[in-house]
Amino acid sequence: MRRFFAAFFVIFSFAYSFAELKNVRVGYYRDSPPFMNGKSESDPKGGYAYEYLQYIASHTGWKYEYVYGEFDELYQKLLSGEIDILGDISYYKDREGLFHYPDYPMGTESYYLYTSTPKADVYASDFSTLNGKTIWIGTDSYQKYELERWLGIQKSKGREIDLKITEMNYEDVHWEDFDAGKFDIMLSMDSVAEPQWEPIVKLNSSDIYLVVTKNRTDLLDELNEALSEIYISEPYYNAKLWDKYYTSAAQTKRLSAAEKKWFEENGTIRIAVFRDDLPFAGYDEKSEDVSGLVRFFMDEMSETFMVNPNIEYKVFDKYTDAEKALSEHEVTAIFPYAFDLEFAEKHGFMLSKTFAVNEFVFVYKNSESISMDTIAVEEGKRAQPYAMTSFKNSRKVVCEGIDDCLKKIAKGEVTGAVFSNYRLNRALFGSRKYSNMKVFTLPNQFQLSMCVNAEDYPFISVFNKLLNTIPAEDIGARTSAFSMDSKKYTIKDFINDYFALIATCLFVFMAVLLALFATLDRLKLAINYDVLTHLQNRRKLTPYMKQALTKANTKGEPFSILIFDLDDFKKVNDTYGHAAGDEILKMAANTISKGIKQNDLAFRWGGEEFLVLMKAEREIVLKAAERIRADIEKQRVEYGTNRIKITATIGISSFKEGSTPESMFLEADSNLYKGKNNGKNQVSY
Repeated sequence: MRRFFAAFFVIFSFAYSFAELKNVRVGYYRDSPPFMNGKSESDPKGGYAYEYLQYIASHTGWKYEYVYGEFDELYQKLLSGEIDILGDISYYKDREGLFHYPDYPMGTESYYLYTSTPKADVYASDFSTLNGKTIWIGTDSYQKYELERWLGIQKSKGREIDLKITEMNYEDVHWEDFDAGKFDIMLSMDSVAEPQWEPIVKLNSSDIYLVVTKNRTDLLDELNEALSEIYISEPYYNAKLWDKYYTSAAQTKRLSAAEKKWFEENGTIRIAVFRDDLPFAGYDEKSEDVSGLVRFFMDEMSETFMVNPNIEYKVFDKYTDAEKALSEHEVTAIFPYAFDLEFAEKHGFMLSKTFAVNEFVFVYKNSESISMDTIAVEEGKRAQPYAMTSFKNSRKVVCEGIDDCLKKIAKGEVTGAVFSNYRLNRALFGSRKYSNMKVFTLPNQFQLSMCVNAEDYPFISVFNKLLNTIPAEDIGARTSAFSMDSKKYTIKDFINDYFALIATCLFVFMAVLLALFATLDRLKLAINYDVLTHLQNRRKLTPYMKQALTKANTKGEPFSILIFDLDDFKKVNDTYGHAAGDEILKMAANTISKGIKQNDLAFRWGGEEFLVLMKAEREIVLKAAERIRADIEKQRVEYGTNRIKITATIGISSFKEGSTPESMFLEADSNLYKGKNNGKNQVSY
């Protein structure tokens, strides 16, 4: 009996100790995105540190109790033991013994000197422009130490920088005063800098830690064990997480002296683009106007950097002709250009960072087995060098255009053809003539960039800065939009598809009319409906949206819009291929259609996004959204031997007085973004 009680006491003591370890008081910086989002328990949480804490908990079993406050307040609570752990603590020797640093940091912060946007007379390339500028800095702060250290280094290099430094209590240094122009320079970490600030000088970088209060060595041991596991299994976890939340840190929207001089000396910029190359460039033969990503980028460059060069576009059919024109300085740049640094260097070219991916597809007759013995390619298009390097053992037949390639497949002269996915989509969209063609996506995508002669490097430098300021998802959305604009079923396509029918029906007037009306109906369906999911596309949304707004304003009828985004969809494509991704999209579209009522409307919004216009009270909308989300999560799409799972995040906007289509789309998209940041697979409103 004594042994029983002894064993029971040991087990009870262990369970009690374990329970104590699960409850951890963590300091939560009030409303400091993107490091920590939210200022109270009622606000949604998110951000870099929040995700980091949750990942730690998945290795320790900790349950957090959040204590909200500003830095000074939380720091004192850490010292007094009122909280157990606190993040974003830099290491320096004076703090040793005040609390415990773990073996590994939670990230690395960089310290910059920033100017507010109007301060255009300070340049990173000329430190003397800092002379006479004012800076307010916290007394005895780490920032003060970094500034003094940097000024000392510059002095040792013969650069005497005369900054007007005003010391004050750290909590009295307000960002609002900086934005209002009360002082010229702000010393701040990139993790808390405002997007409109301009970085001038990087002073230093320092590791930051999730530290443990002095009397909780038990938590320190568990934290070190968890961090050791993470660093072994995911050595770049911190870097990936930092990149996720701080991709926009320390971006500049101003020109250097060399860049400004280049624009002054190059009043006209000639850009080589390619005919029939949407979404990258679309050329209108009648108006001689260019559309697509190239136009978007050039307009954004002028607005962002306040330059106004004369942009001229020269249209080419072949890449070799464009490369020759670039070498002979007939054009300033080629857009787009395959990202091959070695090839570019050998030819005296220079490439920008990549901004898009060009996939390639193989096309063959549906009735035949796949054979790659003889492959057709378009002369001078991006698919030609791809096919030459990727299919070395196949015989290549060079064709004059995409239609020539497809005809050779139909006649059996070649076993298949290789195309850019964008060009093929336009060629096959709505076409009856090639309805028996089958397509699959090939490996080894092309990364795309802009190309210039090496001596025009300032233009590439500015273009890279521009890419830094535009979120990747915005570029992706633009690419999708321009791709959709390019998919038009033309009169020429119609004549090619129905030539025999038209010739016969010229003698029978009624038959011609019937055939024409039938074809127009088919054309209408092709334009207004998504081919893959059979949902209406965004072209059809505008009249329904106007109708719903009119009824809401005049009759008080409620409605909401719901934007669905499939979580981590790119990972499905990368892991299983685009054919599997198509099956996922069809499943999601079917699930959404089944989950709404007959008078509600579902649309393919683009990519992995769907939109629903739901005519119901907000409470009903929220319940329906949650039901559809759960149904998508339950589904498993069988593809080959795989059973693929996907989840969706849903952003909602409900009509309220004064709402417009633009405000509702913006609110729904903002809620979707919030849901993504808060862990995905949820309804956000």
